[in-house]
Parts: sequence; structure tokens; C-alpha cells
Amino acid sequence: LSPFVISVMNAGWSQNAEEGVFGTFRAATYLISYEVPLGFAAIGPVMAAESLSTVRIVETQADLWYAVWQPLGLAIYLVAAVYLTYRHPFDLPQADTELGGGVLAEYSGSRFLLFRVALNALFLLLMAMGVVLFFGGWQGPWLPAPVWTILKTLGLAGIVLFATRFAPRLRHDQLISLAWKVLLPASLVNVALVGVLALVLPGGGS
Repeated sequence: LSPFVISVMNAGWSQNAEEGVFGTFRAATYLISYEVPLGFAAIGPVMAAESLSTVRIVETQADLWYAVWQPLGLAIYLVAAVYLTYRHPFDLPQADTELGGGVLAEYSGSRFLLFRVALNALFLLLMAMGVVLFFGGWQGPWLPAPVWTILKTLGLAGIVLFATRFAPRLRHDQLISLAWKVLLPASLVNVALVGVLALVLPGGGS
């Protein structure tokens, strides 16, 4: 996600406008803030599988998905993923000037469309990685592995978008507080819990 932070900074700075400059620094701050809990949430499945290999992580979920016994890590991952792609209710960084100005305040037409396509692609990528980390990846009966991956990714994306559809939009200060005062401590607790459960559960949690 670091290249995305750089692209957001360039997108806002290149507008040479007050709203875009302020918006780009806010957006970059939020991206960095939410990358940290997202990374800690992803550590849980890595610890349980005792491997950084996505193939190994998926294989160790043959009997039980990590989402079942790592619900806190899953929740943190999904919240951070929604924010990192500026989905509602975390869409203030790309809002218009009426909502405080965002990184896309001065963009329109094809440039705005290209940015939206990139955000949607990043959202699907994070949902696909969430499927690999918490929902057994491509494993499933009868259907081919790629079909299961697509179905699980679209299903998870649909659930997340529906769940956040009616949530109230958060203010800038609330966004930062959520990242550093709630998600980060919760992600550290999750890492500790996964470490304990991985020792207690048969097969190290796999």
C-alpha cells in the first residue's frame, strides 16, 4: 500500500489548490494510521500457519477457517480495508469542498474516474487477501479453485459494503482516534490472543 500513499500525495499536491494540499496530507496521514492495524491483523493468520506463504495459510484452514477463531483480527482487517480505500463512512479524504475538502476536490472527468477505478481495484484486492487470510482462500467443494476465490471475494465485498452502507460518516478527529485509540490496541490484543490460542488449539491452530 505504500505506493498508493505516494500516489495520493502526488494527486493532491499536483492540484496546486488549498483544498487539494490540505486533503492530501490528511489522506496520507489516515492511510499510514490504518496500515498499522491492518498489518497487525494480518499477522494473526501468519502466526497460526507459522508461514508467510499464502498457500500454507490457505492449507492450514482446511478444517477450520481462521475467521471462526480470529473474529477480532477479521473485524480489524475489514475496518482498516474499508478505510484504506475511502469507502463510506471513511470517505472524507476524497470528499468535496462542502465536507472540508479532499484529495480529489479538484478532480473531474477521466482523471477522477481513473482514481475511482484504482480505489475499487484496491478494495477488491484487499477483500481477496482477506479471503486468503481468514476464509480458506480457494478451498471449497465441487467448484474449481478460481471460482471459489471469486465467489468468496465478491461475497465478502458485498457483505462489507452492505454493512457500512448506513453507518454515519466520521469526522477527521474520529477517524484518527479510531485508528490509534481503538484499532491499534485491539490489534495488539489480537496478536496476543492468537499466540495463546495457537499454542492451545490442536496442531497449533491449523
